[in-house]
Amino acid sequence: MSVINQMLKDLDQRQQSSVEGQPVSAHVSANKGTRKWLIITIIFILLINVLGIYIWQLYSENQQLKNAQLSANNQQGDVSERVTQRATTQPVEIQKNTRTEAIETENTTDEDAVVHNNDKLASDSLAKPLAKSDVTALEKSESNSALQSADAATAAIKPMAQQSAAVIANAKERQTTDDKLVEIAQQTPVVKEQPAQLSISRKQLTSQQLVAKKLTQAEQALNSHQLTDAERLFEDILLIAPKNKTARKQLAALWFGRKSYQAAVNLLSQGIALAPFDSEYRLMKARVYLSQGQRAAAVETLKALADIENTEYQALLASNAQLIEQYQVAIKAYSLLVRLQPNVGRWWLGLAVAYDSDSQFEQAQSAYLKVKDNSDISDSARQFARQRLQELGE
Repeated sequence: MSVINQMLKDLDQRQQSSVEGQPVSAHVSANKGTRKWLIITIIFILLINVLGIYIWQLYSENQQLKNAQLSANNQQGDVSERVTQRATTQPVEIQKNTRTEAIETENTTDEDAVVHNNDKLASDSLAKPLAKSDVTALEKSESNSALQSADAATAAIKPMAQQSAAVIANAKERQTTDDKLVEIAQQTPVVKEQPAQLSISRKQLTSQQLVAKKLTQAEQALNSHQLTDAERLFEDILLIAPKNKTARKQLAALWFGRKSYQAAVNLLSQGIALAPFDSEYRLMKARVYLSQGQRAAAVETLKALADIENTEYQALLASNAQLIEQYQVAIKAYSLLVRLQPNVGRWWLGLAVAYDSDSQFEQAQSAYLKVKDNSDISDSARQFARQRLQELGE
């Protein structure tokens, strides 16, 4: 039994401990739930405040835009309202002034006449009693005085009426002019005054002005021996104006100087394609070929303008054509040279050698005779001409 009692006691203690532990856990869970809801409430309040601030900013910006538009509309309508008020107020004021002056004049004249008549009647009545004849006379005098006062009033009113009519006519003219001003003001757009602003604008150059500017810069670069900058500037010029002869020749010379032969040839070939009858491009191209030992290419380049009357051109063509045994080309070139400069002995010697090499001996003899009799030649050349004449059977 003691064991059973002991077990019962232990069971009771466990139940009591379980009962006592339940409120603690409930309290702890209740505290956790309260904190959670408190945090959620605070976050919600913060979000509402942020949303309210954002809405208030939008509202204030909207009000500022409305105020700006209203101020702009008010400024635009100021001119038309001022002119309209001026046109409407001036004629009304003039008419009011005229009417008040006329009414005051009438009242003053009528009151003076009535006072005068009343004073007269009062004095007469005090002097003696009225009889019938006196009454009639008094009535007549009153009527006459009334007529006289009316005539005086009309006489006084007439000049005032005329003056008021003139004033009204002037007011009408002013009103018409003011109406015209109102129409002009309504038709004229309102120009808002803008604050002064400093603006920096770049002047755009034409293609010719830009080419001239770059040519000047390129020449300065050449004088300063800044060849890379000069090449870049000449390339820019050819991109803007491909037919610019100066830039193309200078750039070809720079490329030739740094031994970029193929680039120089291509550049000059482009110039020849743009200007087929330009002898300078062909001369430069031929010299580039000769610097590489390509005589045939040089002669082919020069043959396209075989009839050009240019001493330098024909001399280069004749000498190189003779060296590669194109004697007909050489003969044609030397013939043109002796026609251009008949006193130059070396042209006659070259022509004689070309005829002699081409087996045209009669023409060679006549050319050698010119060489023998020409003083503008060396002694060795003259001796060679005499020897050939002997061999040809002079």
